[in-house]
Amino acid sequence: MDAELDLTEGSSVTDLQKAMDGHIITESTLMGKYSRN
Repeated sequence: MDAELDLTEGSSVTDLQKAMDGHIITESTLMGKYSRN
Protein backbone atom coordinates (compact mmCIF):
# COMPACT_ATOMS: atom_id res chain seq x y z
CA MET A 1 0.00 0.00 0.00
CA ASP A 2 1.21 3.46 -0.80
CA ALA A 3 -1.32 5.27 1.42
CA GLU A 4 -3.01 4.92 4.78
CA LEU A 5 -6.63 3.88 4.34
CA ASP A 6 -9.34 6.04 5.89
CA LEU A 7 -11.76 3.35 7.07
CA THR A 8 -13.95 3.31 10.13
CA GLU A 9 -14.67 0.41 12.45
CA GLY A 10 -17.32 -1.81 10.93
CA SER A 11 -16.33 -1.08 7.32
CA SER A 12 -17.32 -3.82 4.90
CA VAL A 13 -15.03 -5.89 2.69
CA THR A 14 -16.38 -3.92 -0.27
CA ASP A 15 -15.40 -0.64 1.45
CA LEU A 16 -11.89 -2.03 2.00
CA GLN A 17 -11.55 -3.15 -1.62
CA LYS A 18 -12.69 0.25 -2.92
CA ALA A 19 -10.29 2.08 -0.59
CA MET A 20 -7.37 -0.14 -1.71
CA ASP A 21 -8.11 0.33 -5.42
CA GLY A 22 -5.19 2.13 -7.04
CA HIS A 23 -2.99 1.99 -3.93
CA ILE A 24 -1.60 -1.56 -4.10
CA ILE A 25 2.13 -1.52 -4.91
CA THR A 26 2.74 -5.27 -5.22
CA GLU A 27 1.07 -8.58 -4.47
CA SER A 28 2.35 -11.95 -3.27
CA THR A 29 1.06 -15.40 -2.38
CA LEU A 30 1.60 -17.16 0.94
CA MET A 31 1.44 -20.96 0.91
CA GLY A 32 1.80 -23.36 3.80
CA LYS A 33 1.96 -27.10 4.40
CA TYR A 34 0.61 -28.97 7.35
CA SER A 35 -0.02 -32.56 8.28
CA ARG A 36 -1.81 -34.50 10.95
CA ASN A 37 0.48 -36.81 12.87
